[in-house]
Amino acid sequence: MAIFFAIALIAILFVVFRYPTKYKSIIDKYSAEYGVDNSLVASVINIESNYDKNSVSSVGAVGLMQLMPSTAYDVAKRLNLKIEYGDLFDENINIRLGTYYLRYLLDMFDGNEINALSAYNWGFSNVKMWMSYGNINKFGEIDNLPVKETENYLKKYKISKFMYKNILNYR
Repeated sequence: MAIFFAIALIAILFVVFRYPTKYKSIIDKYSAEYGVDNSLVASVINIESNYDKNSVSSVGAVGLMQLMPSTAYDVAKRLNLKIEYGDLFDENINIRLGTYYLRYLLDMFDGNEINALSAYNWGFSNVKMWMSYGNINKFGEIDNLPVKETENYLKKYKISKFMYKNILNYR
């Protein structure tokens, strides 16, 4: 019996540490405002920055949702916000901009999360070009990805979304 409880405790601790819920209220706010599933936003944050609001990637993407500054400035302009580079590390601003950008990508890909996330990771024009070559599966999703990083990103997303939606009760 003690072994069972030890295993259960380890599993719970794994979920709590691997899938944080630190910014849930902000995620919920902007997910509702822009009509994006909050488990999608939480998953992107988890995959992109592991919930480190000060994260900067090797290519210059910043903050929780790892936005490229040029993308963030474009989104801020669409939202009529004036931001500076340092603002991208603010959890409220970063999640707002990132969630709006996810909404934009979902709209561009008719609500298809896999295509939108591929574009989030690999770039909108790359995904559109690859799809125009006929690389689409029977579900209308991008297929035969030539970029291993994006393929791995999508695998991580499917696991992360399951965890946030089913275990951590994101709705």
